Amino acid sequence: QSKVFYGGESVSINPKLNNMNPGYKAAIYKYILISDSAIHMQSDTLSDMVSHMTDSVGLVHQMPFSCDRSGLSATLEKVYFGTSHARMYLAANCIGINCATGMSALMRKEILEAEGGLKAFGKYLAEDYFMAQAVQDRGLHTVICSQPALQNAGDSSIQLFQNRITR
Repeated sequence: QSKVFYGGESVSINPKLNNMNPGYKAAIYKYILISDSAIHMQSDTLSDMVSHMTDSVGLVHQMPFSCDRSGLSATLEKVYFGTSHARMYLAANCIGINCATGMSALMRKEILEAEGGLKAFGKYLAEDYFMAQAVQDRGLHTVICSQPALQNAGDSSIQLFQNRITR
């Protein structure tokens, strides 16, 4: 069974969490998937993420990458996410540094509930970091699944790419 939620609810300073809160409150299963609208999911992405959710894991995330697109700025983005960003992201994950990004993450709802629910993370603009930290504080791991998070940004220009990387 699925339901569509729209409109959000003002529960925090974080607009993303405001948008997600009604759906979160209605969620009845033990896992919550946060996936930004610009992420292209393969047909087996969710099953891949679930397969990495073992007893010692509290959050499964995807390494950021880019969909195939044409143009110089799209090429720069793909090179960036496939080289320097990937090295940093994978190295941080390997040594246990909290590097989970919230653009595509599967997590245990019980951990979010123990912290006060989704809205408790609304005081942060970097809610993804604090969600992953709540997982790690409980002695559970955050792991990267086999498939990358394929970002599918609509607009593409050198200036937009630079703004995104320097924010």
